[in-house]
Amino acid sequence: MNFALFYTFSGILVALSVEMRDLYLTWGEDAFGETIYITCNVITIILVLMKIFVLLIYYDELQDIIHYAKRNFWHLDYDSYEQMIINKCKRTCTIFVCIFTFFAEGTVTTYIIRPLVVNHGRDESDRILPFNIRLPDYRISFTPYFEILFTLQVICAHLVGVCYHCFDNILCILNLHTAAQFRILQYRLANVCNTNDHKKFHERSGKSRYSMYKYGMFKAHIQQHQALIEFCRQLEDVFSLLVLGQVSLFSLLICLDGYLILM
Repeated sequence: MNFALFYTFSGILVALSVEMRDLYLTWGEDAFGETIYITCNVITIILVLMKIFVLLIYYDELQDIIHYAKRNFWHLDYDSYEQMIINKCKRTCTIFVCIFTFFAEGTVTTYIIRPLVVNHGRDESDRILPFNIRLPDYRISFTPYFEILFTLQVICAHLVGVCYHCFDNILCILNLHTAAQFRILQYRLANVCNTNDHKKFHERSGKSRYSMYKYGMFKAHIQQHQALIEFCRQLEDVFSLLVLGQVSLFSLLICLDGYLILM
């Protein structure tokens, strides 16, 4: 855990330092489009760092949420209709997670492929990296410095891409499974007073015991509803700040990217 966190932070901070230095050196030059392009990269990395910091602050709460979902959502015995709801929810989660991961990692891949295509057929002294590193020594385009820097940038870009979408995937999975649990609860409440169940129970016991049995079921469903509401509150406490920051930075990114498209 500590090594993974250190490794992730190191890679992301290296990526941020490279982009911030490039932004500093580009600022004021007659290259406004390039400045906006680098700014978009910086905002994306800041967004990733914000996600990590927020979820580190709420690390214990997030662990409790995941353990609760594991115990009460994913490892329970369901009847055929309830299992159908869960299976549909899993398929929906798989689709959303795959789509978002595809676009996030696809973006990272384009950053890596672009210099490979551009460098094809070029002289060794004229090669470019995925992200510009402005160093006074021109030898960074020569072997082995170029290969080392290229590998380092690929690793950092991959870390940024993974951290960019993994927390959103977690929130998507938890939200969809919570919605599925509310549907299951609705189904159970609608079938509390089952006629066939009444006949089977009445053959073995009295009416008062049947009423107590149904009262216990209804009470359990109400308690489950209260637990789901509390679970939603915990989700909101953990992810509200993250979602607020993400929406705010997304708005800025959309404006900057829109300007780049129109240029």
